Amino acid sequence: MLSDKSILEMIGTDIRISNFRKEHLRSGSYLLHLGDFIGLFDRNDSVVDLKNKNSYPRLRKVSLTVEPYVLKPGEFILGGTEEGLSLSRAVSATLRNLSGLSRLGLAVEIASFVSPGFGELQEKPLTLEIRNFSPFPILLRPGIPICHVIFWRLDQLAEKSYDRDERRHSMLNAPSASRYYEYFRNYDDPNGYK
Repeated sequence: MLSDKSILEMIGTDIRISNFRKEHLRSGSYLLHLGDFIGLFDRNDSVVDLKNKNSYPRLRKVSLTVEPYVLKPGEFILGGTEEGLSLSRAVSATLRNLSGLSRLGLAVEIASFVSPGFGELQEKPLTLEIRNFSPFPILLRPGIPICHVIFWRLDQLAEKSYDRDERRHSMLNAPSASRYYEYFRNYDDPNGYK
């Protein structure tokens, strides 16, 4: 795990953060903020067949700049970070909830791993999976502190880069819908999943 000093040394080389501000640097992380858009799922009572793209719920992008969003108890949405992130193949990252948000029942880092090479070709925002576990509604506004990003130095340069993988979400901007169905492209292949 990288300290604040190591993160600062790697900014501009192995780690790039758009609109980097030193005051958002913590002792072992960097503070990220909620971006201008969230993704809302169209109501669908049908069963989602993970193998079938056509059964996936549609995602609508909604601007938070028009008005803040009231996240209802139990509701699940997607969001994006205000900051764009770029990692070399020498670094990975994890997202962690802010303690103050956790204590209010708001979770924002269900899928927390950021692969080496994420944003390597171009800085891009991270998609956040946001869920309200509390019994009360929570108002979401653009620009609020939303999570920490923690950086890890790999023992050696990764051979594969996230951005050079055309599958899944590598070419999409946040928030983007699931493309899990792509794991099943060769499902009938005796070698199994990709």
